[in-house]
Amino acid sequence: MSRVFDSNEGLMGFSVMIVFVAVVLGSLFIVFALMQTTQELDKKLPERENTDERIGHPVIVEYVRGRDNNGDRKIDKLIFVIRSGEKNPTIHFNETTIISSSDVVNCTMTYGPNPKDPQCTYTVTYTRRGFKWEQDYFSVGDMAEIIYSNPISGVEDVNGRFTISPNRGLTTVVEVNIPERILKKNMILWPTQ
Repeated sequence: MSRVFDSNEGLMGFSVMIVFVAVVLGSLFIVFALMQTTQELDKKLPERENTDERIGHPVIVEYVRGRDNNGDRKIDKLIFVIRSGEKNPTIHFNETTIISSSDVVNCTMTYGPNPKDPQCTYTVTYTRRGFKWEQDYFSVGDMAEIIYSNPISGVEDVNGRFTISPNRGLTTVVEVNIPERILKKNMILWPTQ
């Protein structure tokens, strides 16, 4: 029996087991500390926006109307009433074009102080100002009228197509049936009633 107690082999195995348990416990402590730190840092980060939700139509067309200014029953102004889409970026009207595929307006409409074609420009009148309103910009909460009042030919176009192309976000396409003559001084052309 004394031979068993004189041997150091059992104590060495016991020492190895104690070191192994200490290493495992140390590793668990380190993993737990890393997890806690990661969770705390995630809580402190500002909420990130989902880019899929942000990409949308920054310009939503409510309706399009034609206006007769002089009583000849021909359209003198083409007016797009627009509002901004929710969660969309602010757009700049100087960098927003309206591409026309129509017999009535046969040019690309632009806005700003130095237009490429002075005969093909539009103006903007704000009808509602959002909390981030700024002149020549279009933000969440804004509502405006895009007015094209340069010479409009007195022809009918049942397939007038207007593409509003902002500097950011998706384009907005409106297909408008434009009559040669309008019945009222101010007539809604799209959506049809």
